[in-house]
Amino acid sequence: MMKVLSFSEGLVLTTIDKVAMEYALHFKFKASNNKAEYEALLAGLRLAKHLGVKRIDIFNNSQLVVNQVTNNFDAKDSFMVAYLAQTQLLLKHFHYQITQILTNGVKC
Repeated sequence: MMKVLSFSEGLVLTTIDKVAMEYALHFKFKASNNKAEYEALLAGLRLAKHLGVKRIDIFNNSQLVVNQVTNNFDAKDSFMVAYLAQTQLLLKHFHYQITQILTNGVKC
């Protein structure tokens, strides 16, 4: 099992043994906060898939992203629809749970 904490500036992957791998992200395009949140989430999911992870707990501080992934909110603009579709494709590789957190890491 692996825990993914994603936020607009990067992500932290933490193993069951509490080994943390921190990654900073730099975008070469203009990204809204929600686009950056999806980019960080997708980067974490791709890395977890590459590492062979099967169970993943995801913590994200974007209310929009968490609620779109859990089907509580609809994705309305074309960028969010594309990000959500890519996320759903990657999530098929995992048993997962996604939780919204505050910026300081506290669960909502």
